[in-house]
Amino acid sequence: MSSKTGSGVRSRLKTAISELQGLHEFLLSADLDPHVLEDFRDALNRVRNSAWAAQQYVAQKESGQSSTTVHSLLACLDQVHTVRPQSTHTFPR
Repeated sequence: MSSKTGSGVRSRLKTAISELQGLHEFLLSADLDPHVLEDFRDALNRVRNSAWAAQQYVAQKESGQSSTTVHSLLACLDQVHTVRPQSTHTFPR
């Protein structure tokens, strides 16, 4: 990964962290649609799993270990997200 790409990733992640921290307060104080919350939680779980796998990949790469296991896990996660039906709820705008 180039330093420019790495810098962009770091910036996006820091922005996402800040937004999630802001959402924390909102989620505790708002009256929310349960379907929206379910979709939000599903999206967060996908991101958490991907972040964990990415962290494992970086750790194995830095220690000189094979990253085959992590690549296999990522492939499995992709299949799970592809097979699992996404929400069919429609939300008013």
